[in-house]
Amino acid sequence: METSEIIRTLCKAEHTSVTKLEETLGFSNGSLTKSKDIGSSRLFVVAKHFGVSMEYLMTGEDASAASRPHPMLDGCALTAEEIELLRGFRAAIYPVRKTMLFQANEALKGDMEKSSSSASNAETA
Repeated sequence: METSEIIRTLCKAEHTSVTKLEETLGFSNGSLTKSKDIGSSRLFVVAKHFGVSMEYLMTGEDASAASRPHPMLDGCALTAEEIELLRGFRAAIYPVRKTMLFQANEALKGDMEKSSSSASNAETA
C-alpha cells in the first residue's frame, strides 16, 4: 500500500478527508495525495497527528507497535472505543487550536506594531 493510500485510510477512520487534513496541518491542497514523494517533515507531522510511526505511513506496518504497551490513562488500558473518541476530539480541536494560534499571532503583531510606533513617536518628541 502506498503512503497516500495509508493516509486516506487513516483519514477515513477519523471521519475526515485528506483535503481537510491538509488544511488542518497547514499543507497545500493535494500535497499529500498528488505527490509521489512526500517529504519526511510532512510525514513526521502526519504521523504525529494520527499517533502512528513514520514507518507505518511508509509501509503500512509498524514493527515497534507489538513491543509497545496499549495506550493507558490513569493506569488503565484504553479501549478501542475510547481511543476512537480521543481521535475524534483531537480532529475537532485542531481547527480551533489553529484559529486560536493565528489570533494570538495577529494580536502579538499588533502589539509589536503599537510598541514600535510608540517608540518612534517618543524618539521624535
